[in-house]
Amino acid sequence: MRSFRAVFGGMAARVQRAASLERAVVARPWRADAMADIDALLAQDFTPLSDHRGSAAYRLHAAAGLVRRFQLETRAPATPLRLEAL
Repeated sequence: MRSFRAVFGGMAARVQRAASLERAVVARPWRADAMADIDALLAQDFTPLSDHRGSAAYRLHAAAGLVRRFQLETRAPATPLRLEAL
């Protein structure tokens, strides 16, 4: 991938980019197996708070799930996978 920008809200005091994740994604092939450490990369970029809306672990896991879903929906050369079709 030539460029990749990831921005998350609800993970810090204000909306913030995930710089470690961005660098890692650009340096790797755009495949699901290359995304195994997304949770750890997001933990380098964010230290979310736990509150009544969700725990810090939940927020990190949800953010990682969004990136994994985006990868599945935009992968090549196969036809993109729409999760709604599963």
